[in-house]
Amino acid sequence: MIVSDPVALERVEVAIIGSGPGGSVVAATLANAGKSVLLIEEGANLPQDSCQPFSFQEMKQKYRAGGIAAAVGRPNVAYAEASCVGGGSEVNSGLYHRTPDDVLEEWVHEFSVEDLSPASLEPHFAACETVMQPATYSAALPAASRLLREGAEARGMESSDVPRLVVFDDTLDPQGVARSARRSMTESFIPEFLAADGKLLPKTRVHKLRKQGRNWQIQARWQNRNVQIEAENVFICAGAIHSPALLQRSGIRLNAGRSLSMQPMIKLTAEFAEPVNYPGMGIAGEQVRDLNSDCSLGCAISSRAHLAINLVGVDAGPAYAIKQQSHLVSYYVMARGCTDGSVRALPGFDDPLVSYRLSGRELDNLGSGLKVLTGVLVAAGASRVYTGLHRQPVVENPGQAEQLPDRLAPGTDSIMTIHLMASCPMGEARNRTAVDSWGKVHGHTGLYLADVSTLCSSPGINPQGTIMALARRNSEHFLRV
Repeated sequence: MIVSDPVALERVEVAIIGSGPGGSVVAATLANAGKSVLLIEEGANLPQDSCQPFSFQEMKQKYRAGGIAAAVGRPNVAYAEASCVGGGSEVNSGLYHRTPDDVLEEWVHEFSVEDLSPASLEPHFAACETVMQPATYSAALPAASRLLREGAEARGMESSDVPRLVVFDDTLDPQGVARSARRSMTESFIPEFLAADGKLLPKTRVHKLRKQGRNWQIQARWQNRNVQIEAENVFICAGAIHSPALLQRSGIRLNAGRSLSMQPMIKLTAEFAEPVNYPGMGIAGEQVRDLNSDCSLGCAISSRAHLAINLVGVDAGPAYAIKQQSHLVSYYVMARGCTDGSVRALPGFDDPLVSYRLSGRELDNLGSGLKVLTGVLVAAGASRVYTGLHRQPVVENPGQAEQLPDRLAPGTDSIMTIHLMASCPMGEARNRTAVDSWGKVHGHTGLYLADVSTLCSSPGINPQGTIMALARRNSEHFLRV
């Protein structure tokens, strides 16, 4: 049920703060096991069709602060966070990966995470995939994918269609490609949770937690009213920024927000003579990953809104993006990040201070990736590639592509990310972790984390599959102990 008045709530067995991929999986798992579960979400409860995907309206409706935030550093790194029921799954591209084996091995070795192997995670990935049904194109590819693949092959590189969390239908778009729609949390785990008698409380911001006897008192704000909710157990699933901030506001500071990782990105926009885009086109899942293990290239969102943002640094760029949308598509370079950031709650402010220092390795990977991707797009027939760099904003031929720097300058202002993580890492190495191997906050009974903040480092891929599998793993452990 959707809770209409939290003041009337009695004590619940489990309260979950945050309804993204981690919180939704925990909520469905525990409710299906017969637990009394309340799922609290700061944002609104909106269906997928409340607005056009990847539009300015979606940014207003479903993003925190309209999708405008920045981690302080040199350079500052722009980032976006969802704020709605379903969290990031409601707005992202839905690219799906399992955690690479070498990343799991790294987490076990460096953070002493217990029982974390491909074999132990297999049933949890499989169960989540049964619900989410990741899929690839079965026939024709979107033009953006086809061009990236052709350019990569011309450069002797391999490219592939990555599974996405979407549902394909039987209709074709103007390019003759099967149409698809996101399969988000509001289309999957949240309906399952509600069907199991779970309670959903949207538009409620949790400010602080306080231990009262055996229970946790949740201090929150709902419709301009202060409310208090009591729970035996609390799962914080508010994301890499707001999970550590909530812990800090609650006086819980052990390794909470002392680290922060991200997967920095830079976006390029390619212009082609032939039409390659159309209003309402979804995102393509094509990726090139054989540059090196710490860098990937792929198709980015090419909606009118995102193209306009990508061309802000070009003279009259946003207007040109709107006028020429049918000939423009965007791509990205993504680097596996380090853990050189932090999150710090500030007294009197709703949002914490986020800082991040890009390493030389990240700048190298972004620079070399941008250079390669620009060459790939020129080889695919792009008449212009808008690089986002001040010194070489436009590339029109292979020679100009080869002149691009191998390392991005520290002052580059077009770096952004949509993947933040590892601000409350898991493991038994208590000198560097905030929670144990199963998400329990060190030293605090009945308090858990189950979201992207508990990853030990950047996995170098879209982390949603990892988040869901770990959330299910940790939920089942909670039920057993």
